[in-house]
Amino acid sequence: GYAAAHAVFDRLAEVQLQLARGEDGTGKYLTCTNSTLRQIAERRPSTLSELAAIPGMGEQKTDRFGPAFLAVLTEG
Repeated sequence: GYAAAHAVFDRLAEVQLQLARGEDGTGKYLTCTNSTLRQIAERRPSTLSELAAIPGMGEQKTDRFGPAFLAVLTEG
């Protein structure tokens, strides 16, 4: 329901903040929009390819955030 999706959204936003600053070695600041995070929370993709298919993700964001986002979805 809505409450569960909202809790997942909040957790995705926290994880994104931790990874946004380019600590993956690229140094490039990268974020997803709230709309994209909402869609992830609602659709709950279970693979990187499903995650990449969500509008706003793309290859770079899936590479950077994908494993962490999927971990959030499996714990939620």
